Amino acid sequence: MALLLPRDNDGERMLLFALNSTKMAVMLESGFLAFEREGNTAWKGVHVPHVHVEIDPASLSASQGFRSPLGSMVRHDSSLSINGRRGHGSPTIAVPLLDNLPPCTSDYAATFLRWQIVVGEGIEKQVLHQVDVTPKT
Repeated sequence: MALLLPRDNDGERMLLFALNSTKMAVMLESGFLAFEREGNTAWKGVHVPHVHVEIDPASLSASQGFRSPLGSMVRHDSSLSINGRRGHGSPTIAVPLLDNLPPCTSDYAATFLRWQIVVGEGIEKQVLHQVDVTPKT
């Protein structure tokens, strides 16, 4: 998993990852658009490899995956997914980020509204990007 940091103001932070043999990208600042990145050579920015996603357990939502906000993380079955979109105006889809996790009960899903992308561990850990999709009341 990697994070692409743009080198100018016109760029977009993107989470880059592969699930099975499919290479994917999720745009983190404009609607969590998700797309396959195979063959894309137009990346402009700093590629930060070996990043990790950390979920904030305190942000667990009661939605259980149904009508989860765009950008939330959903743990369902044996996967962890980002709620994203294939295009502007398209319906929300689950974009699998991790698979082959220990399975949850089949009728259960956990939605997390806050998560972050980090690099390093322990005292050397650095937060590179934070997501908070908590609905504003």
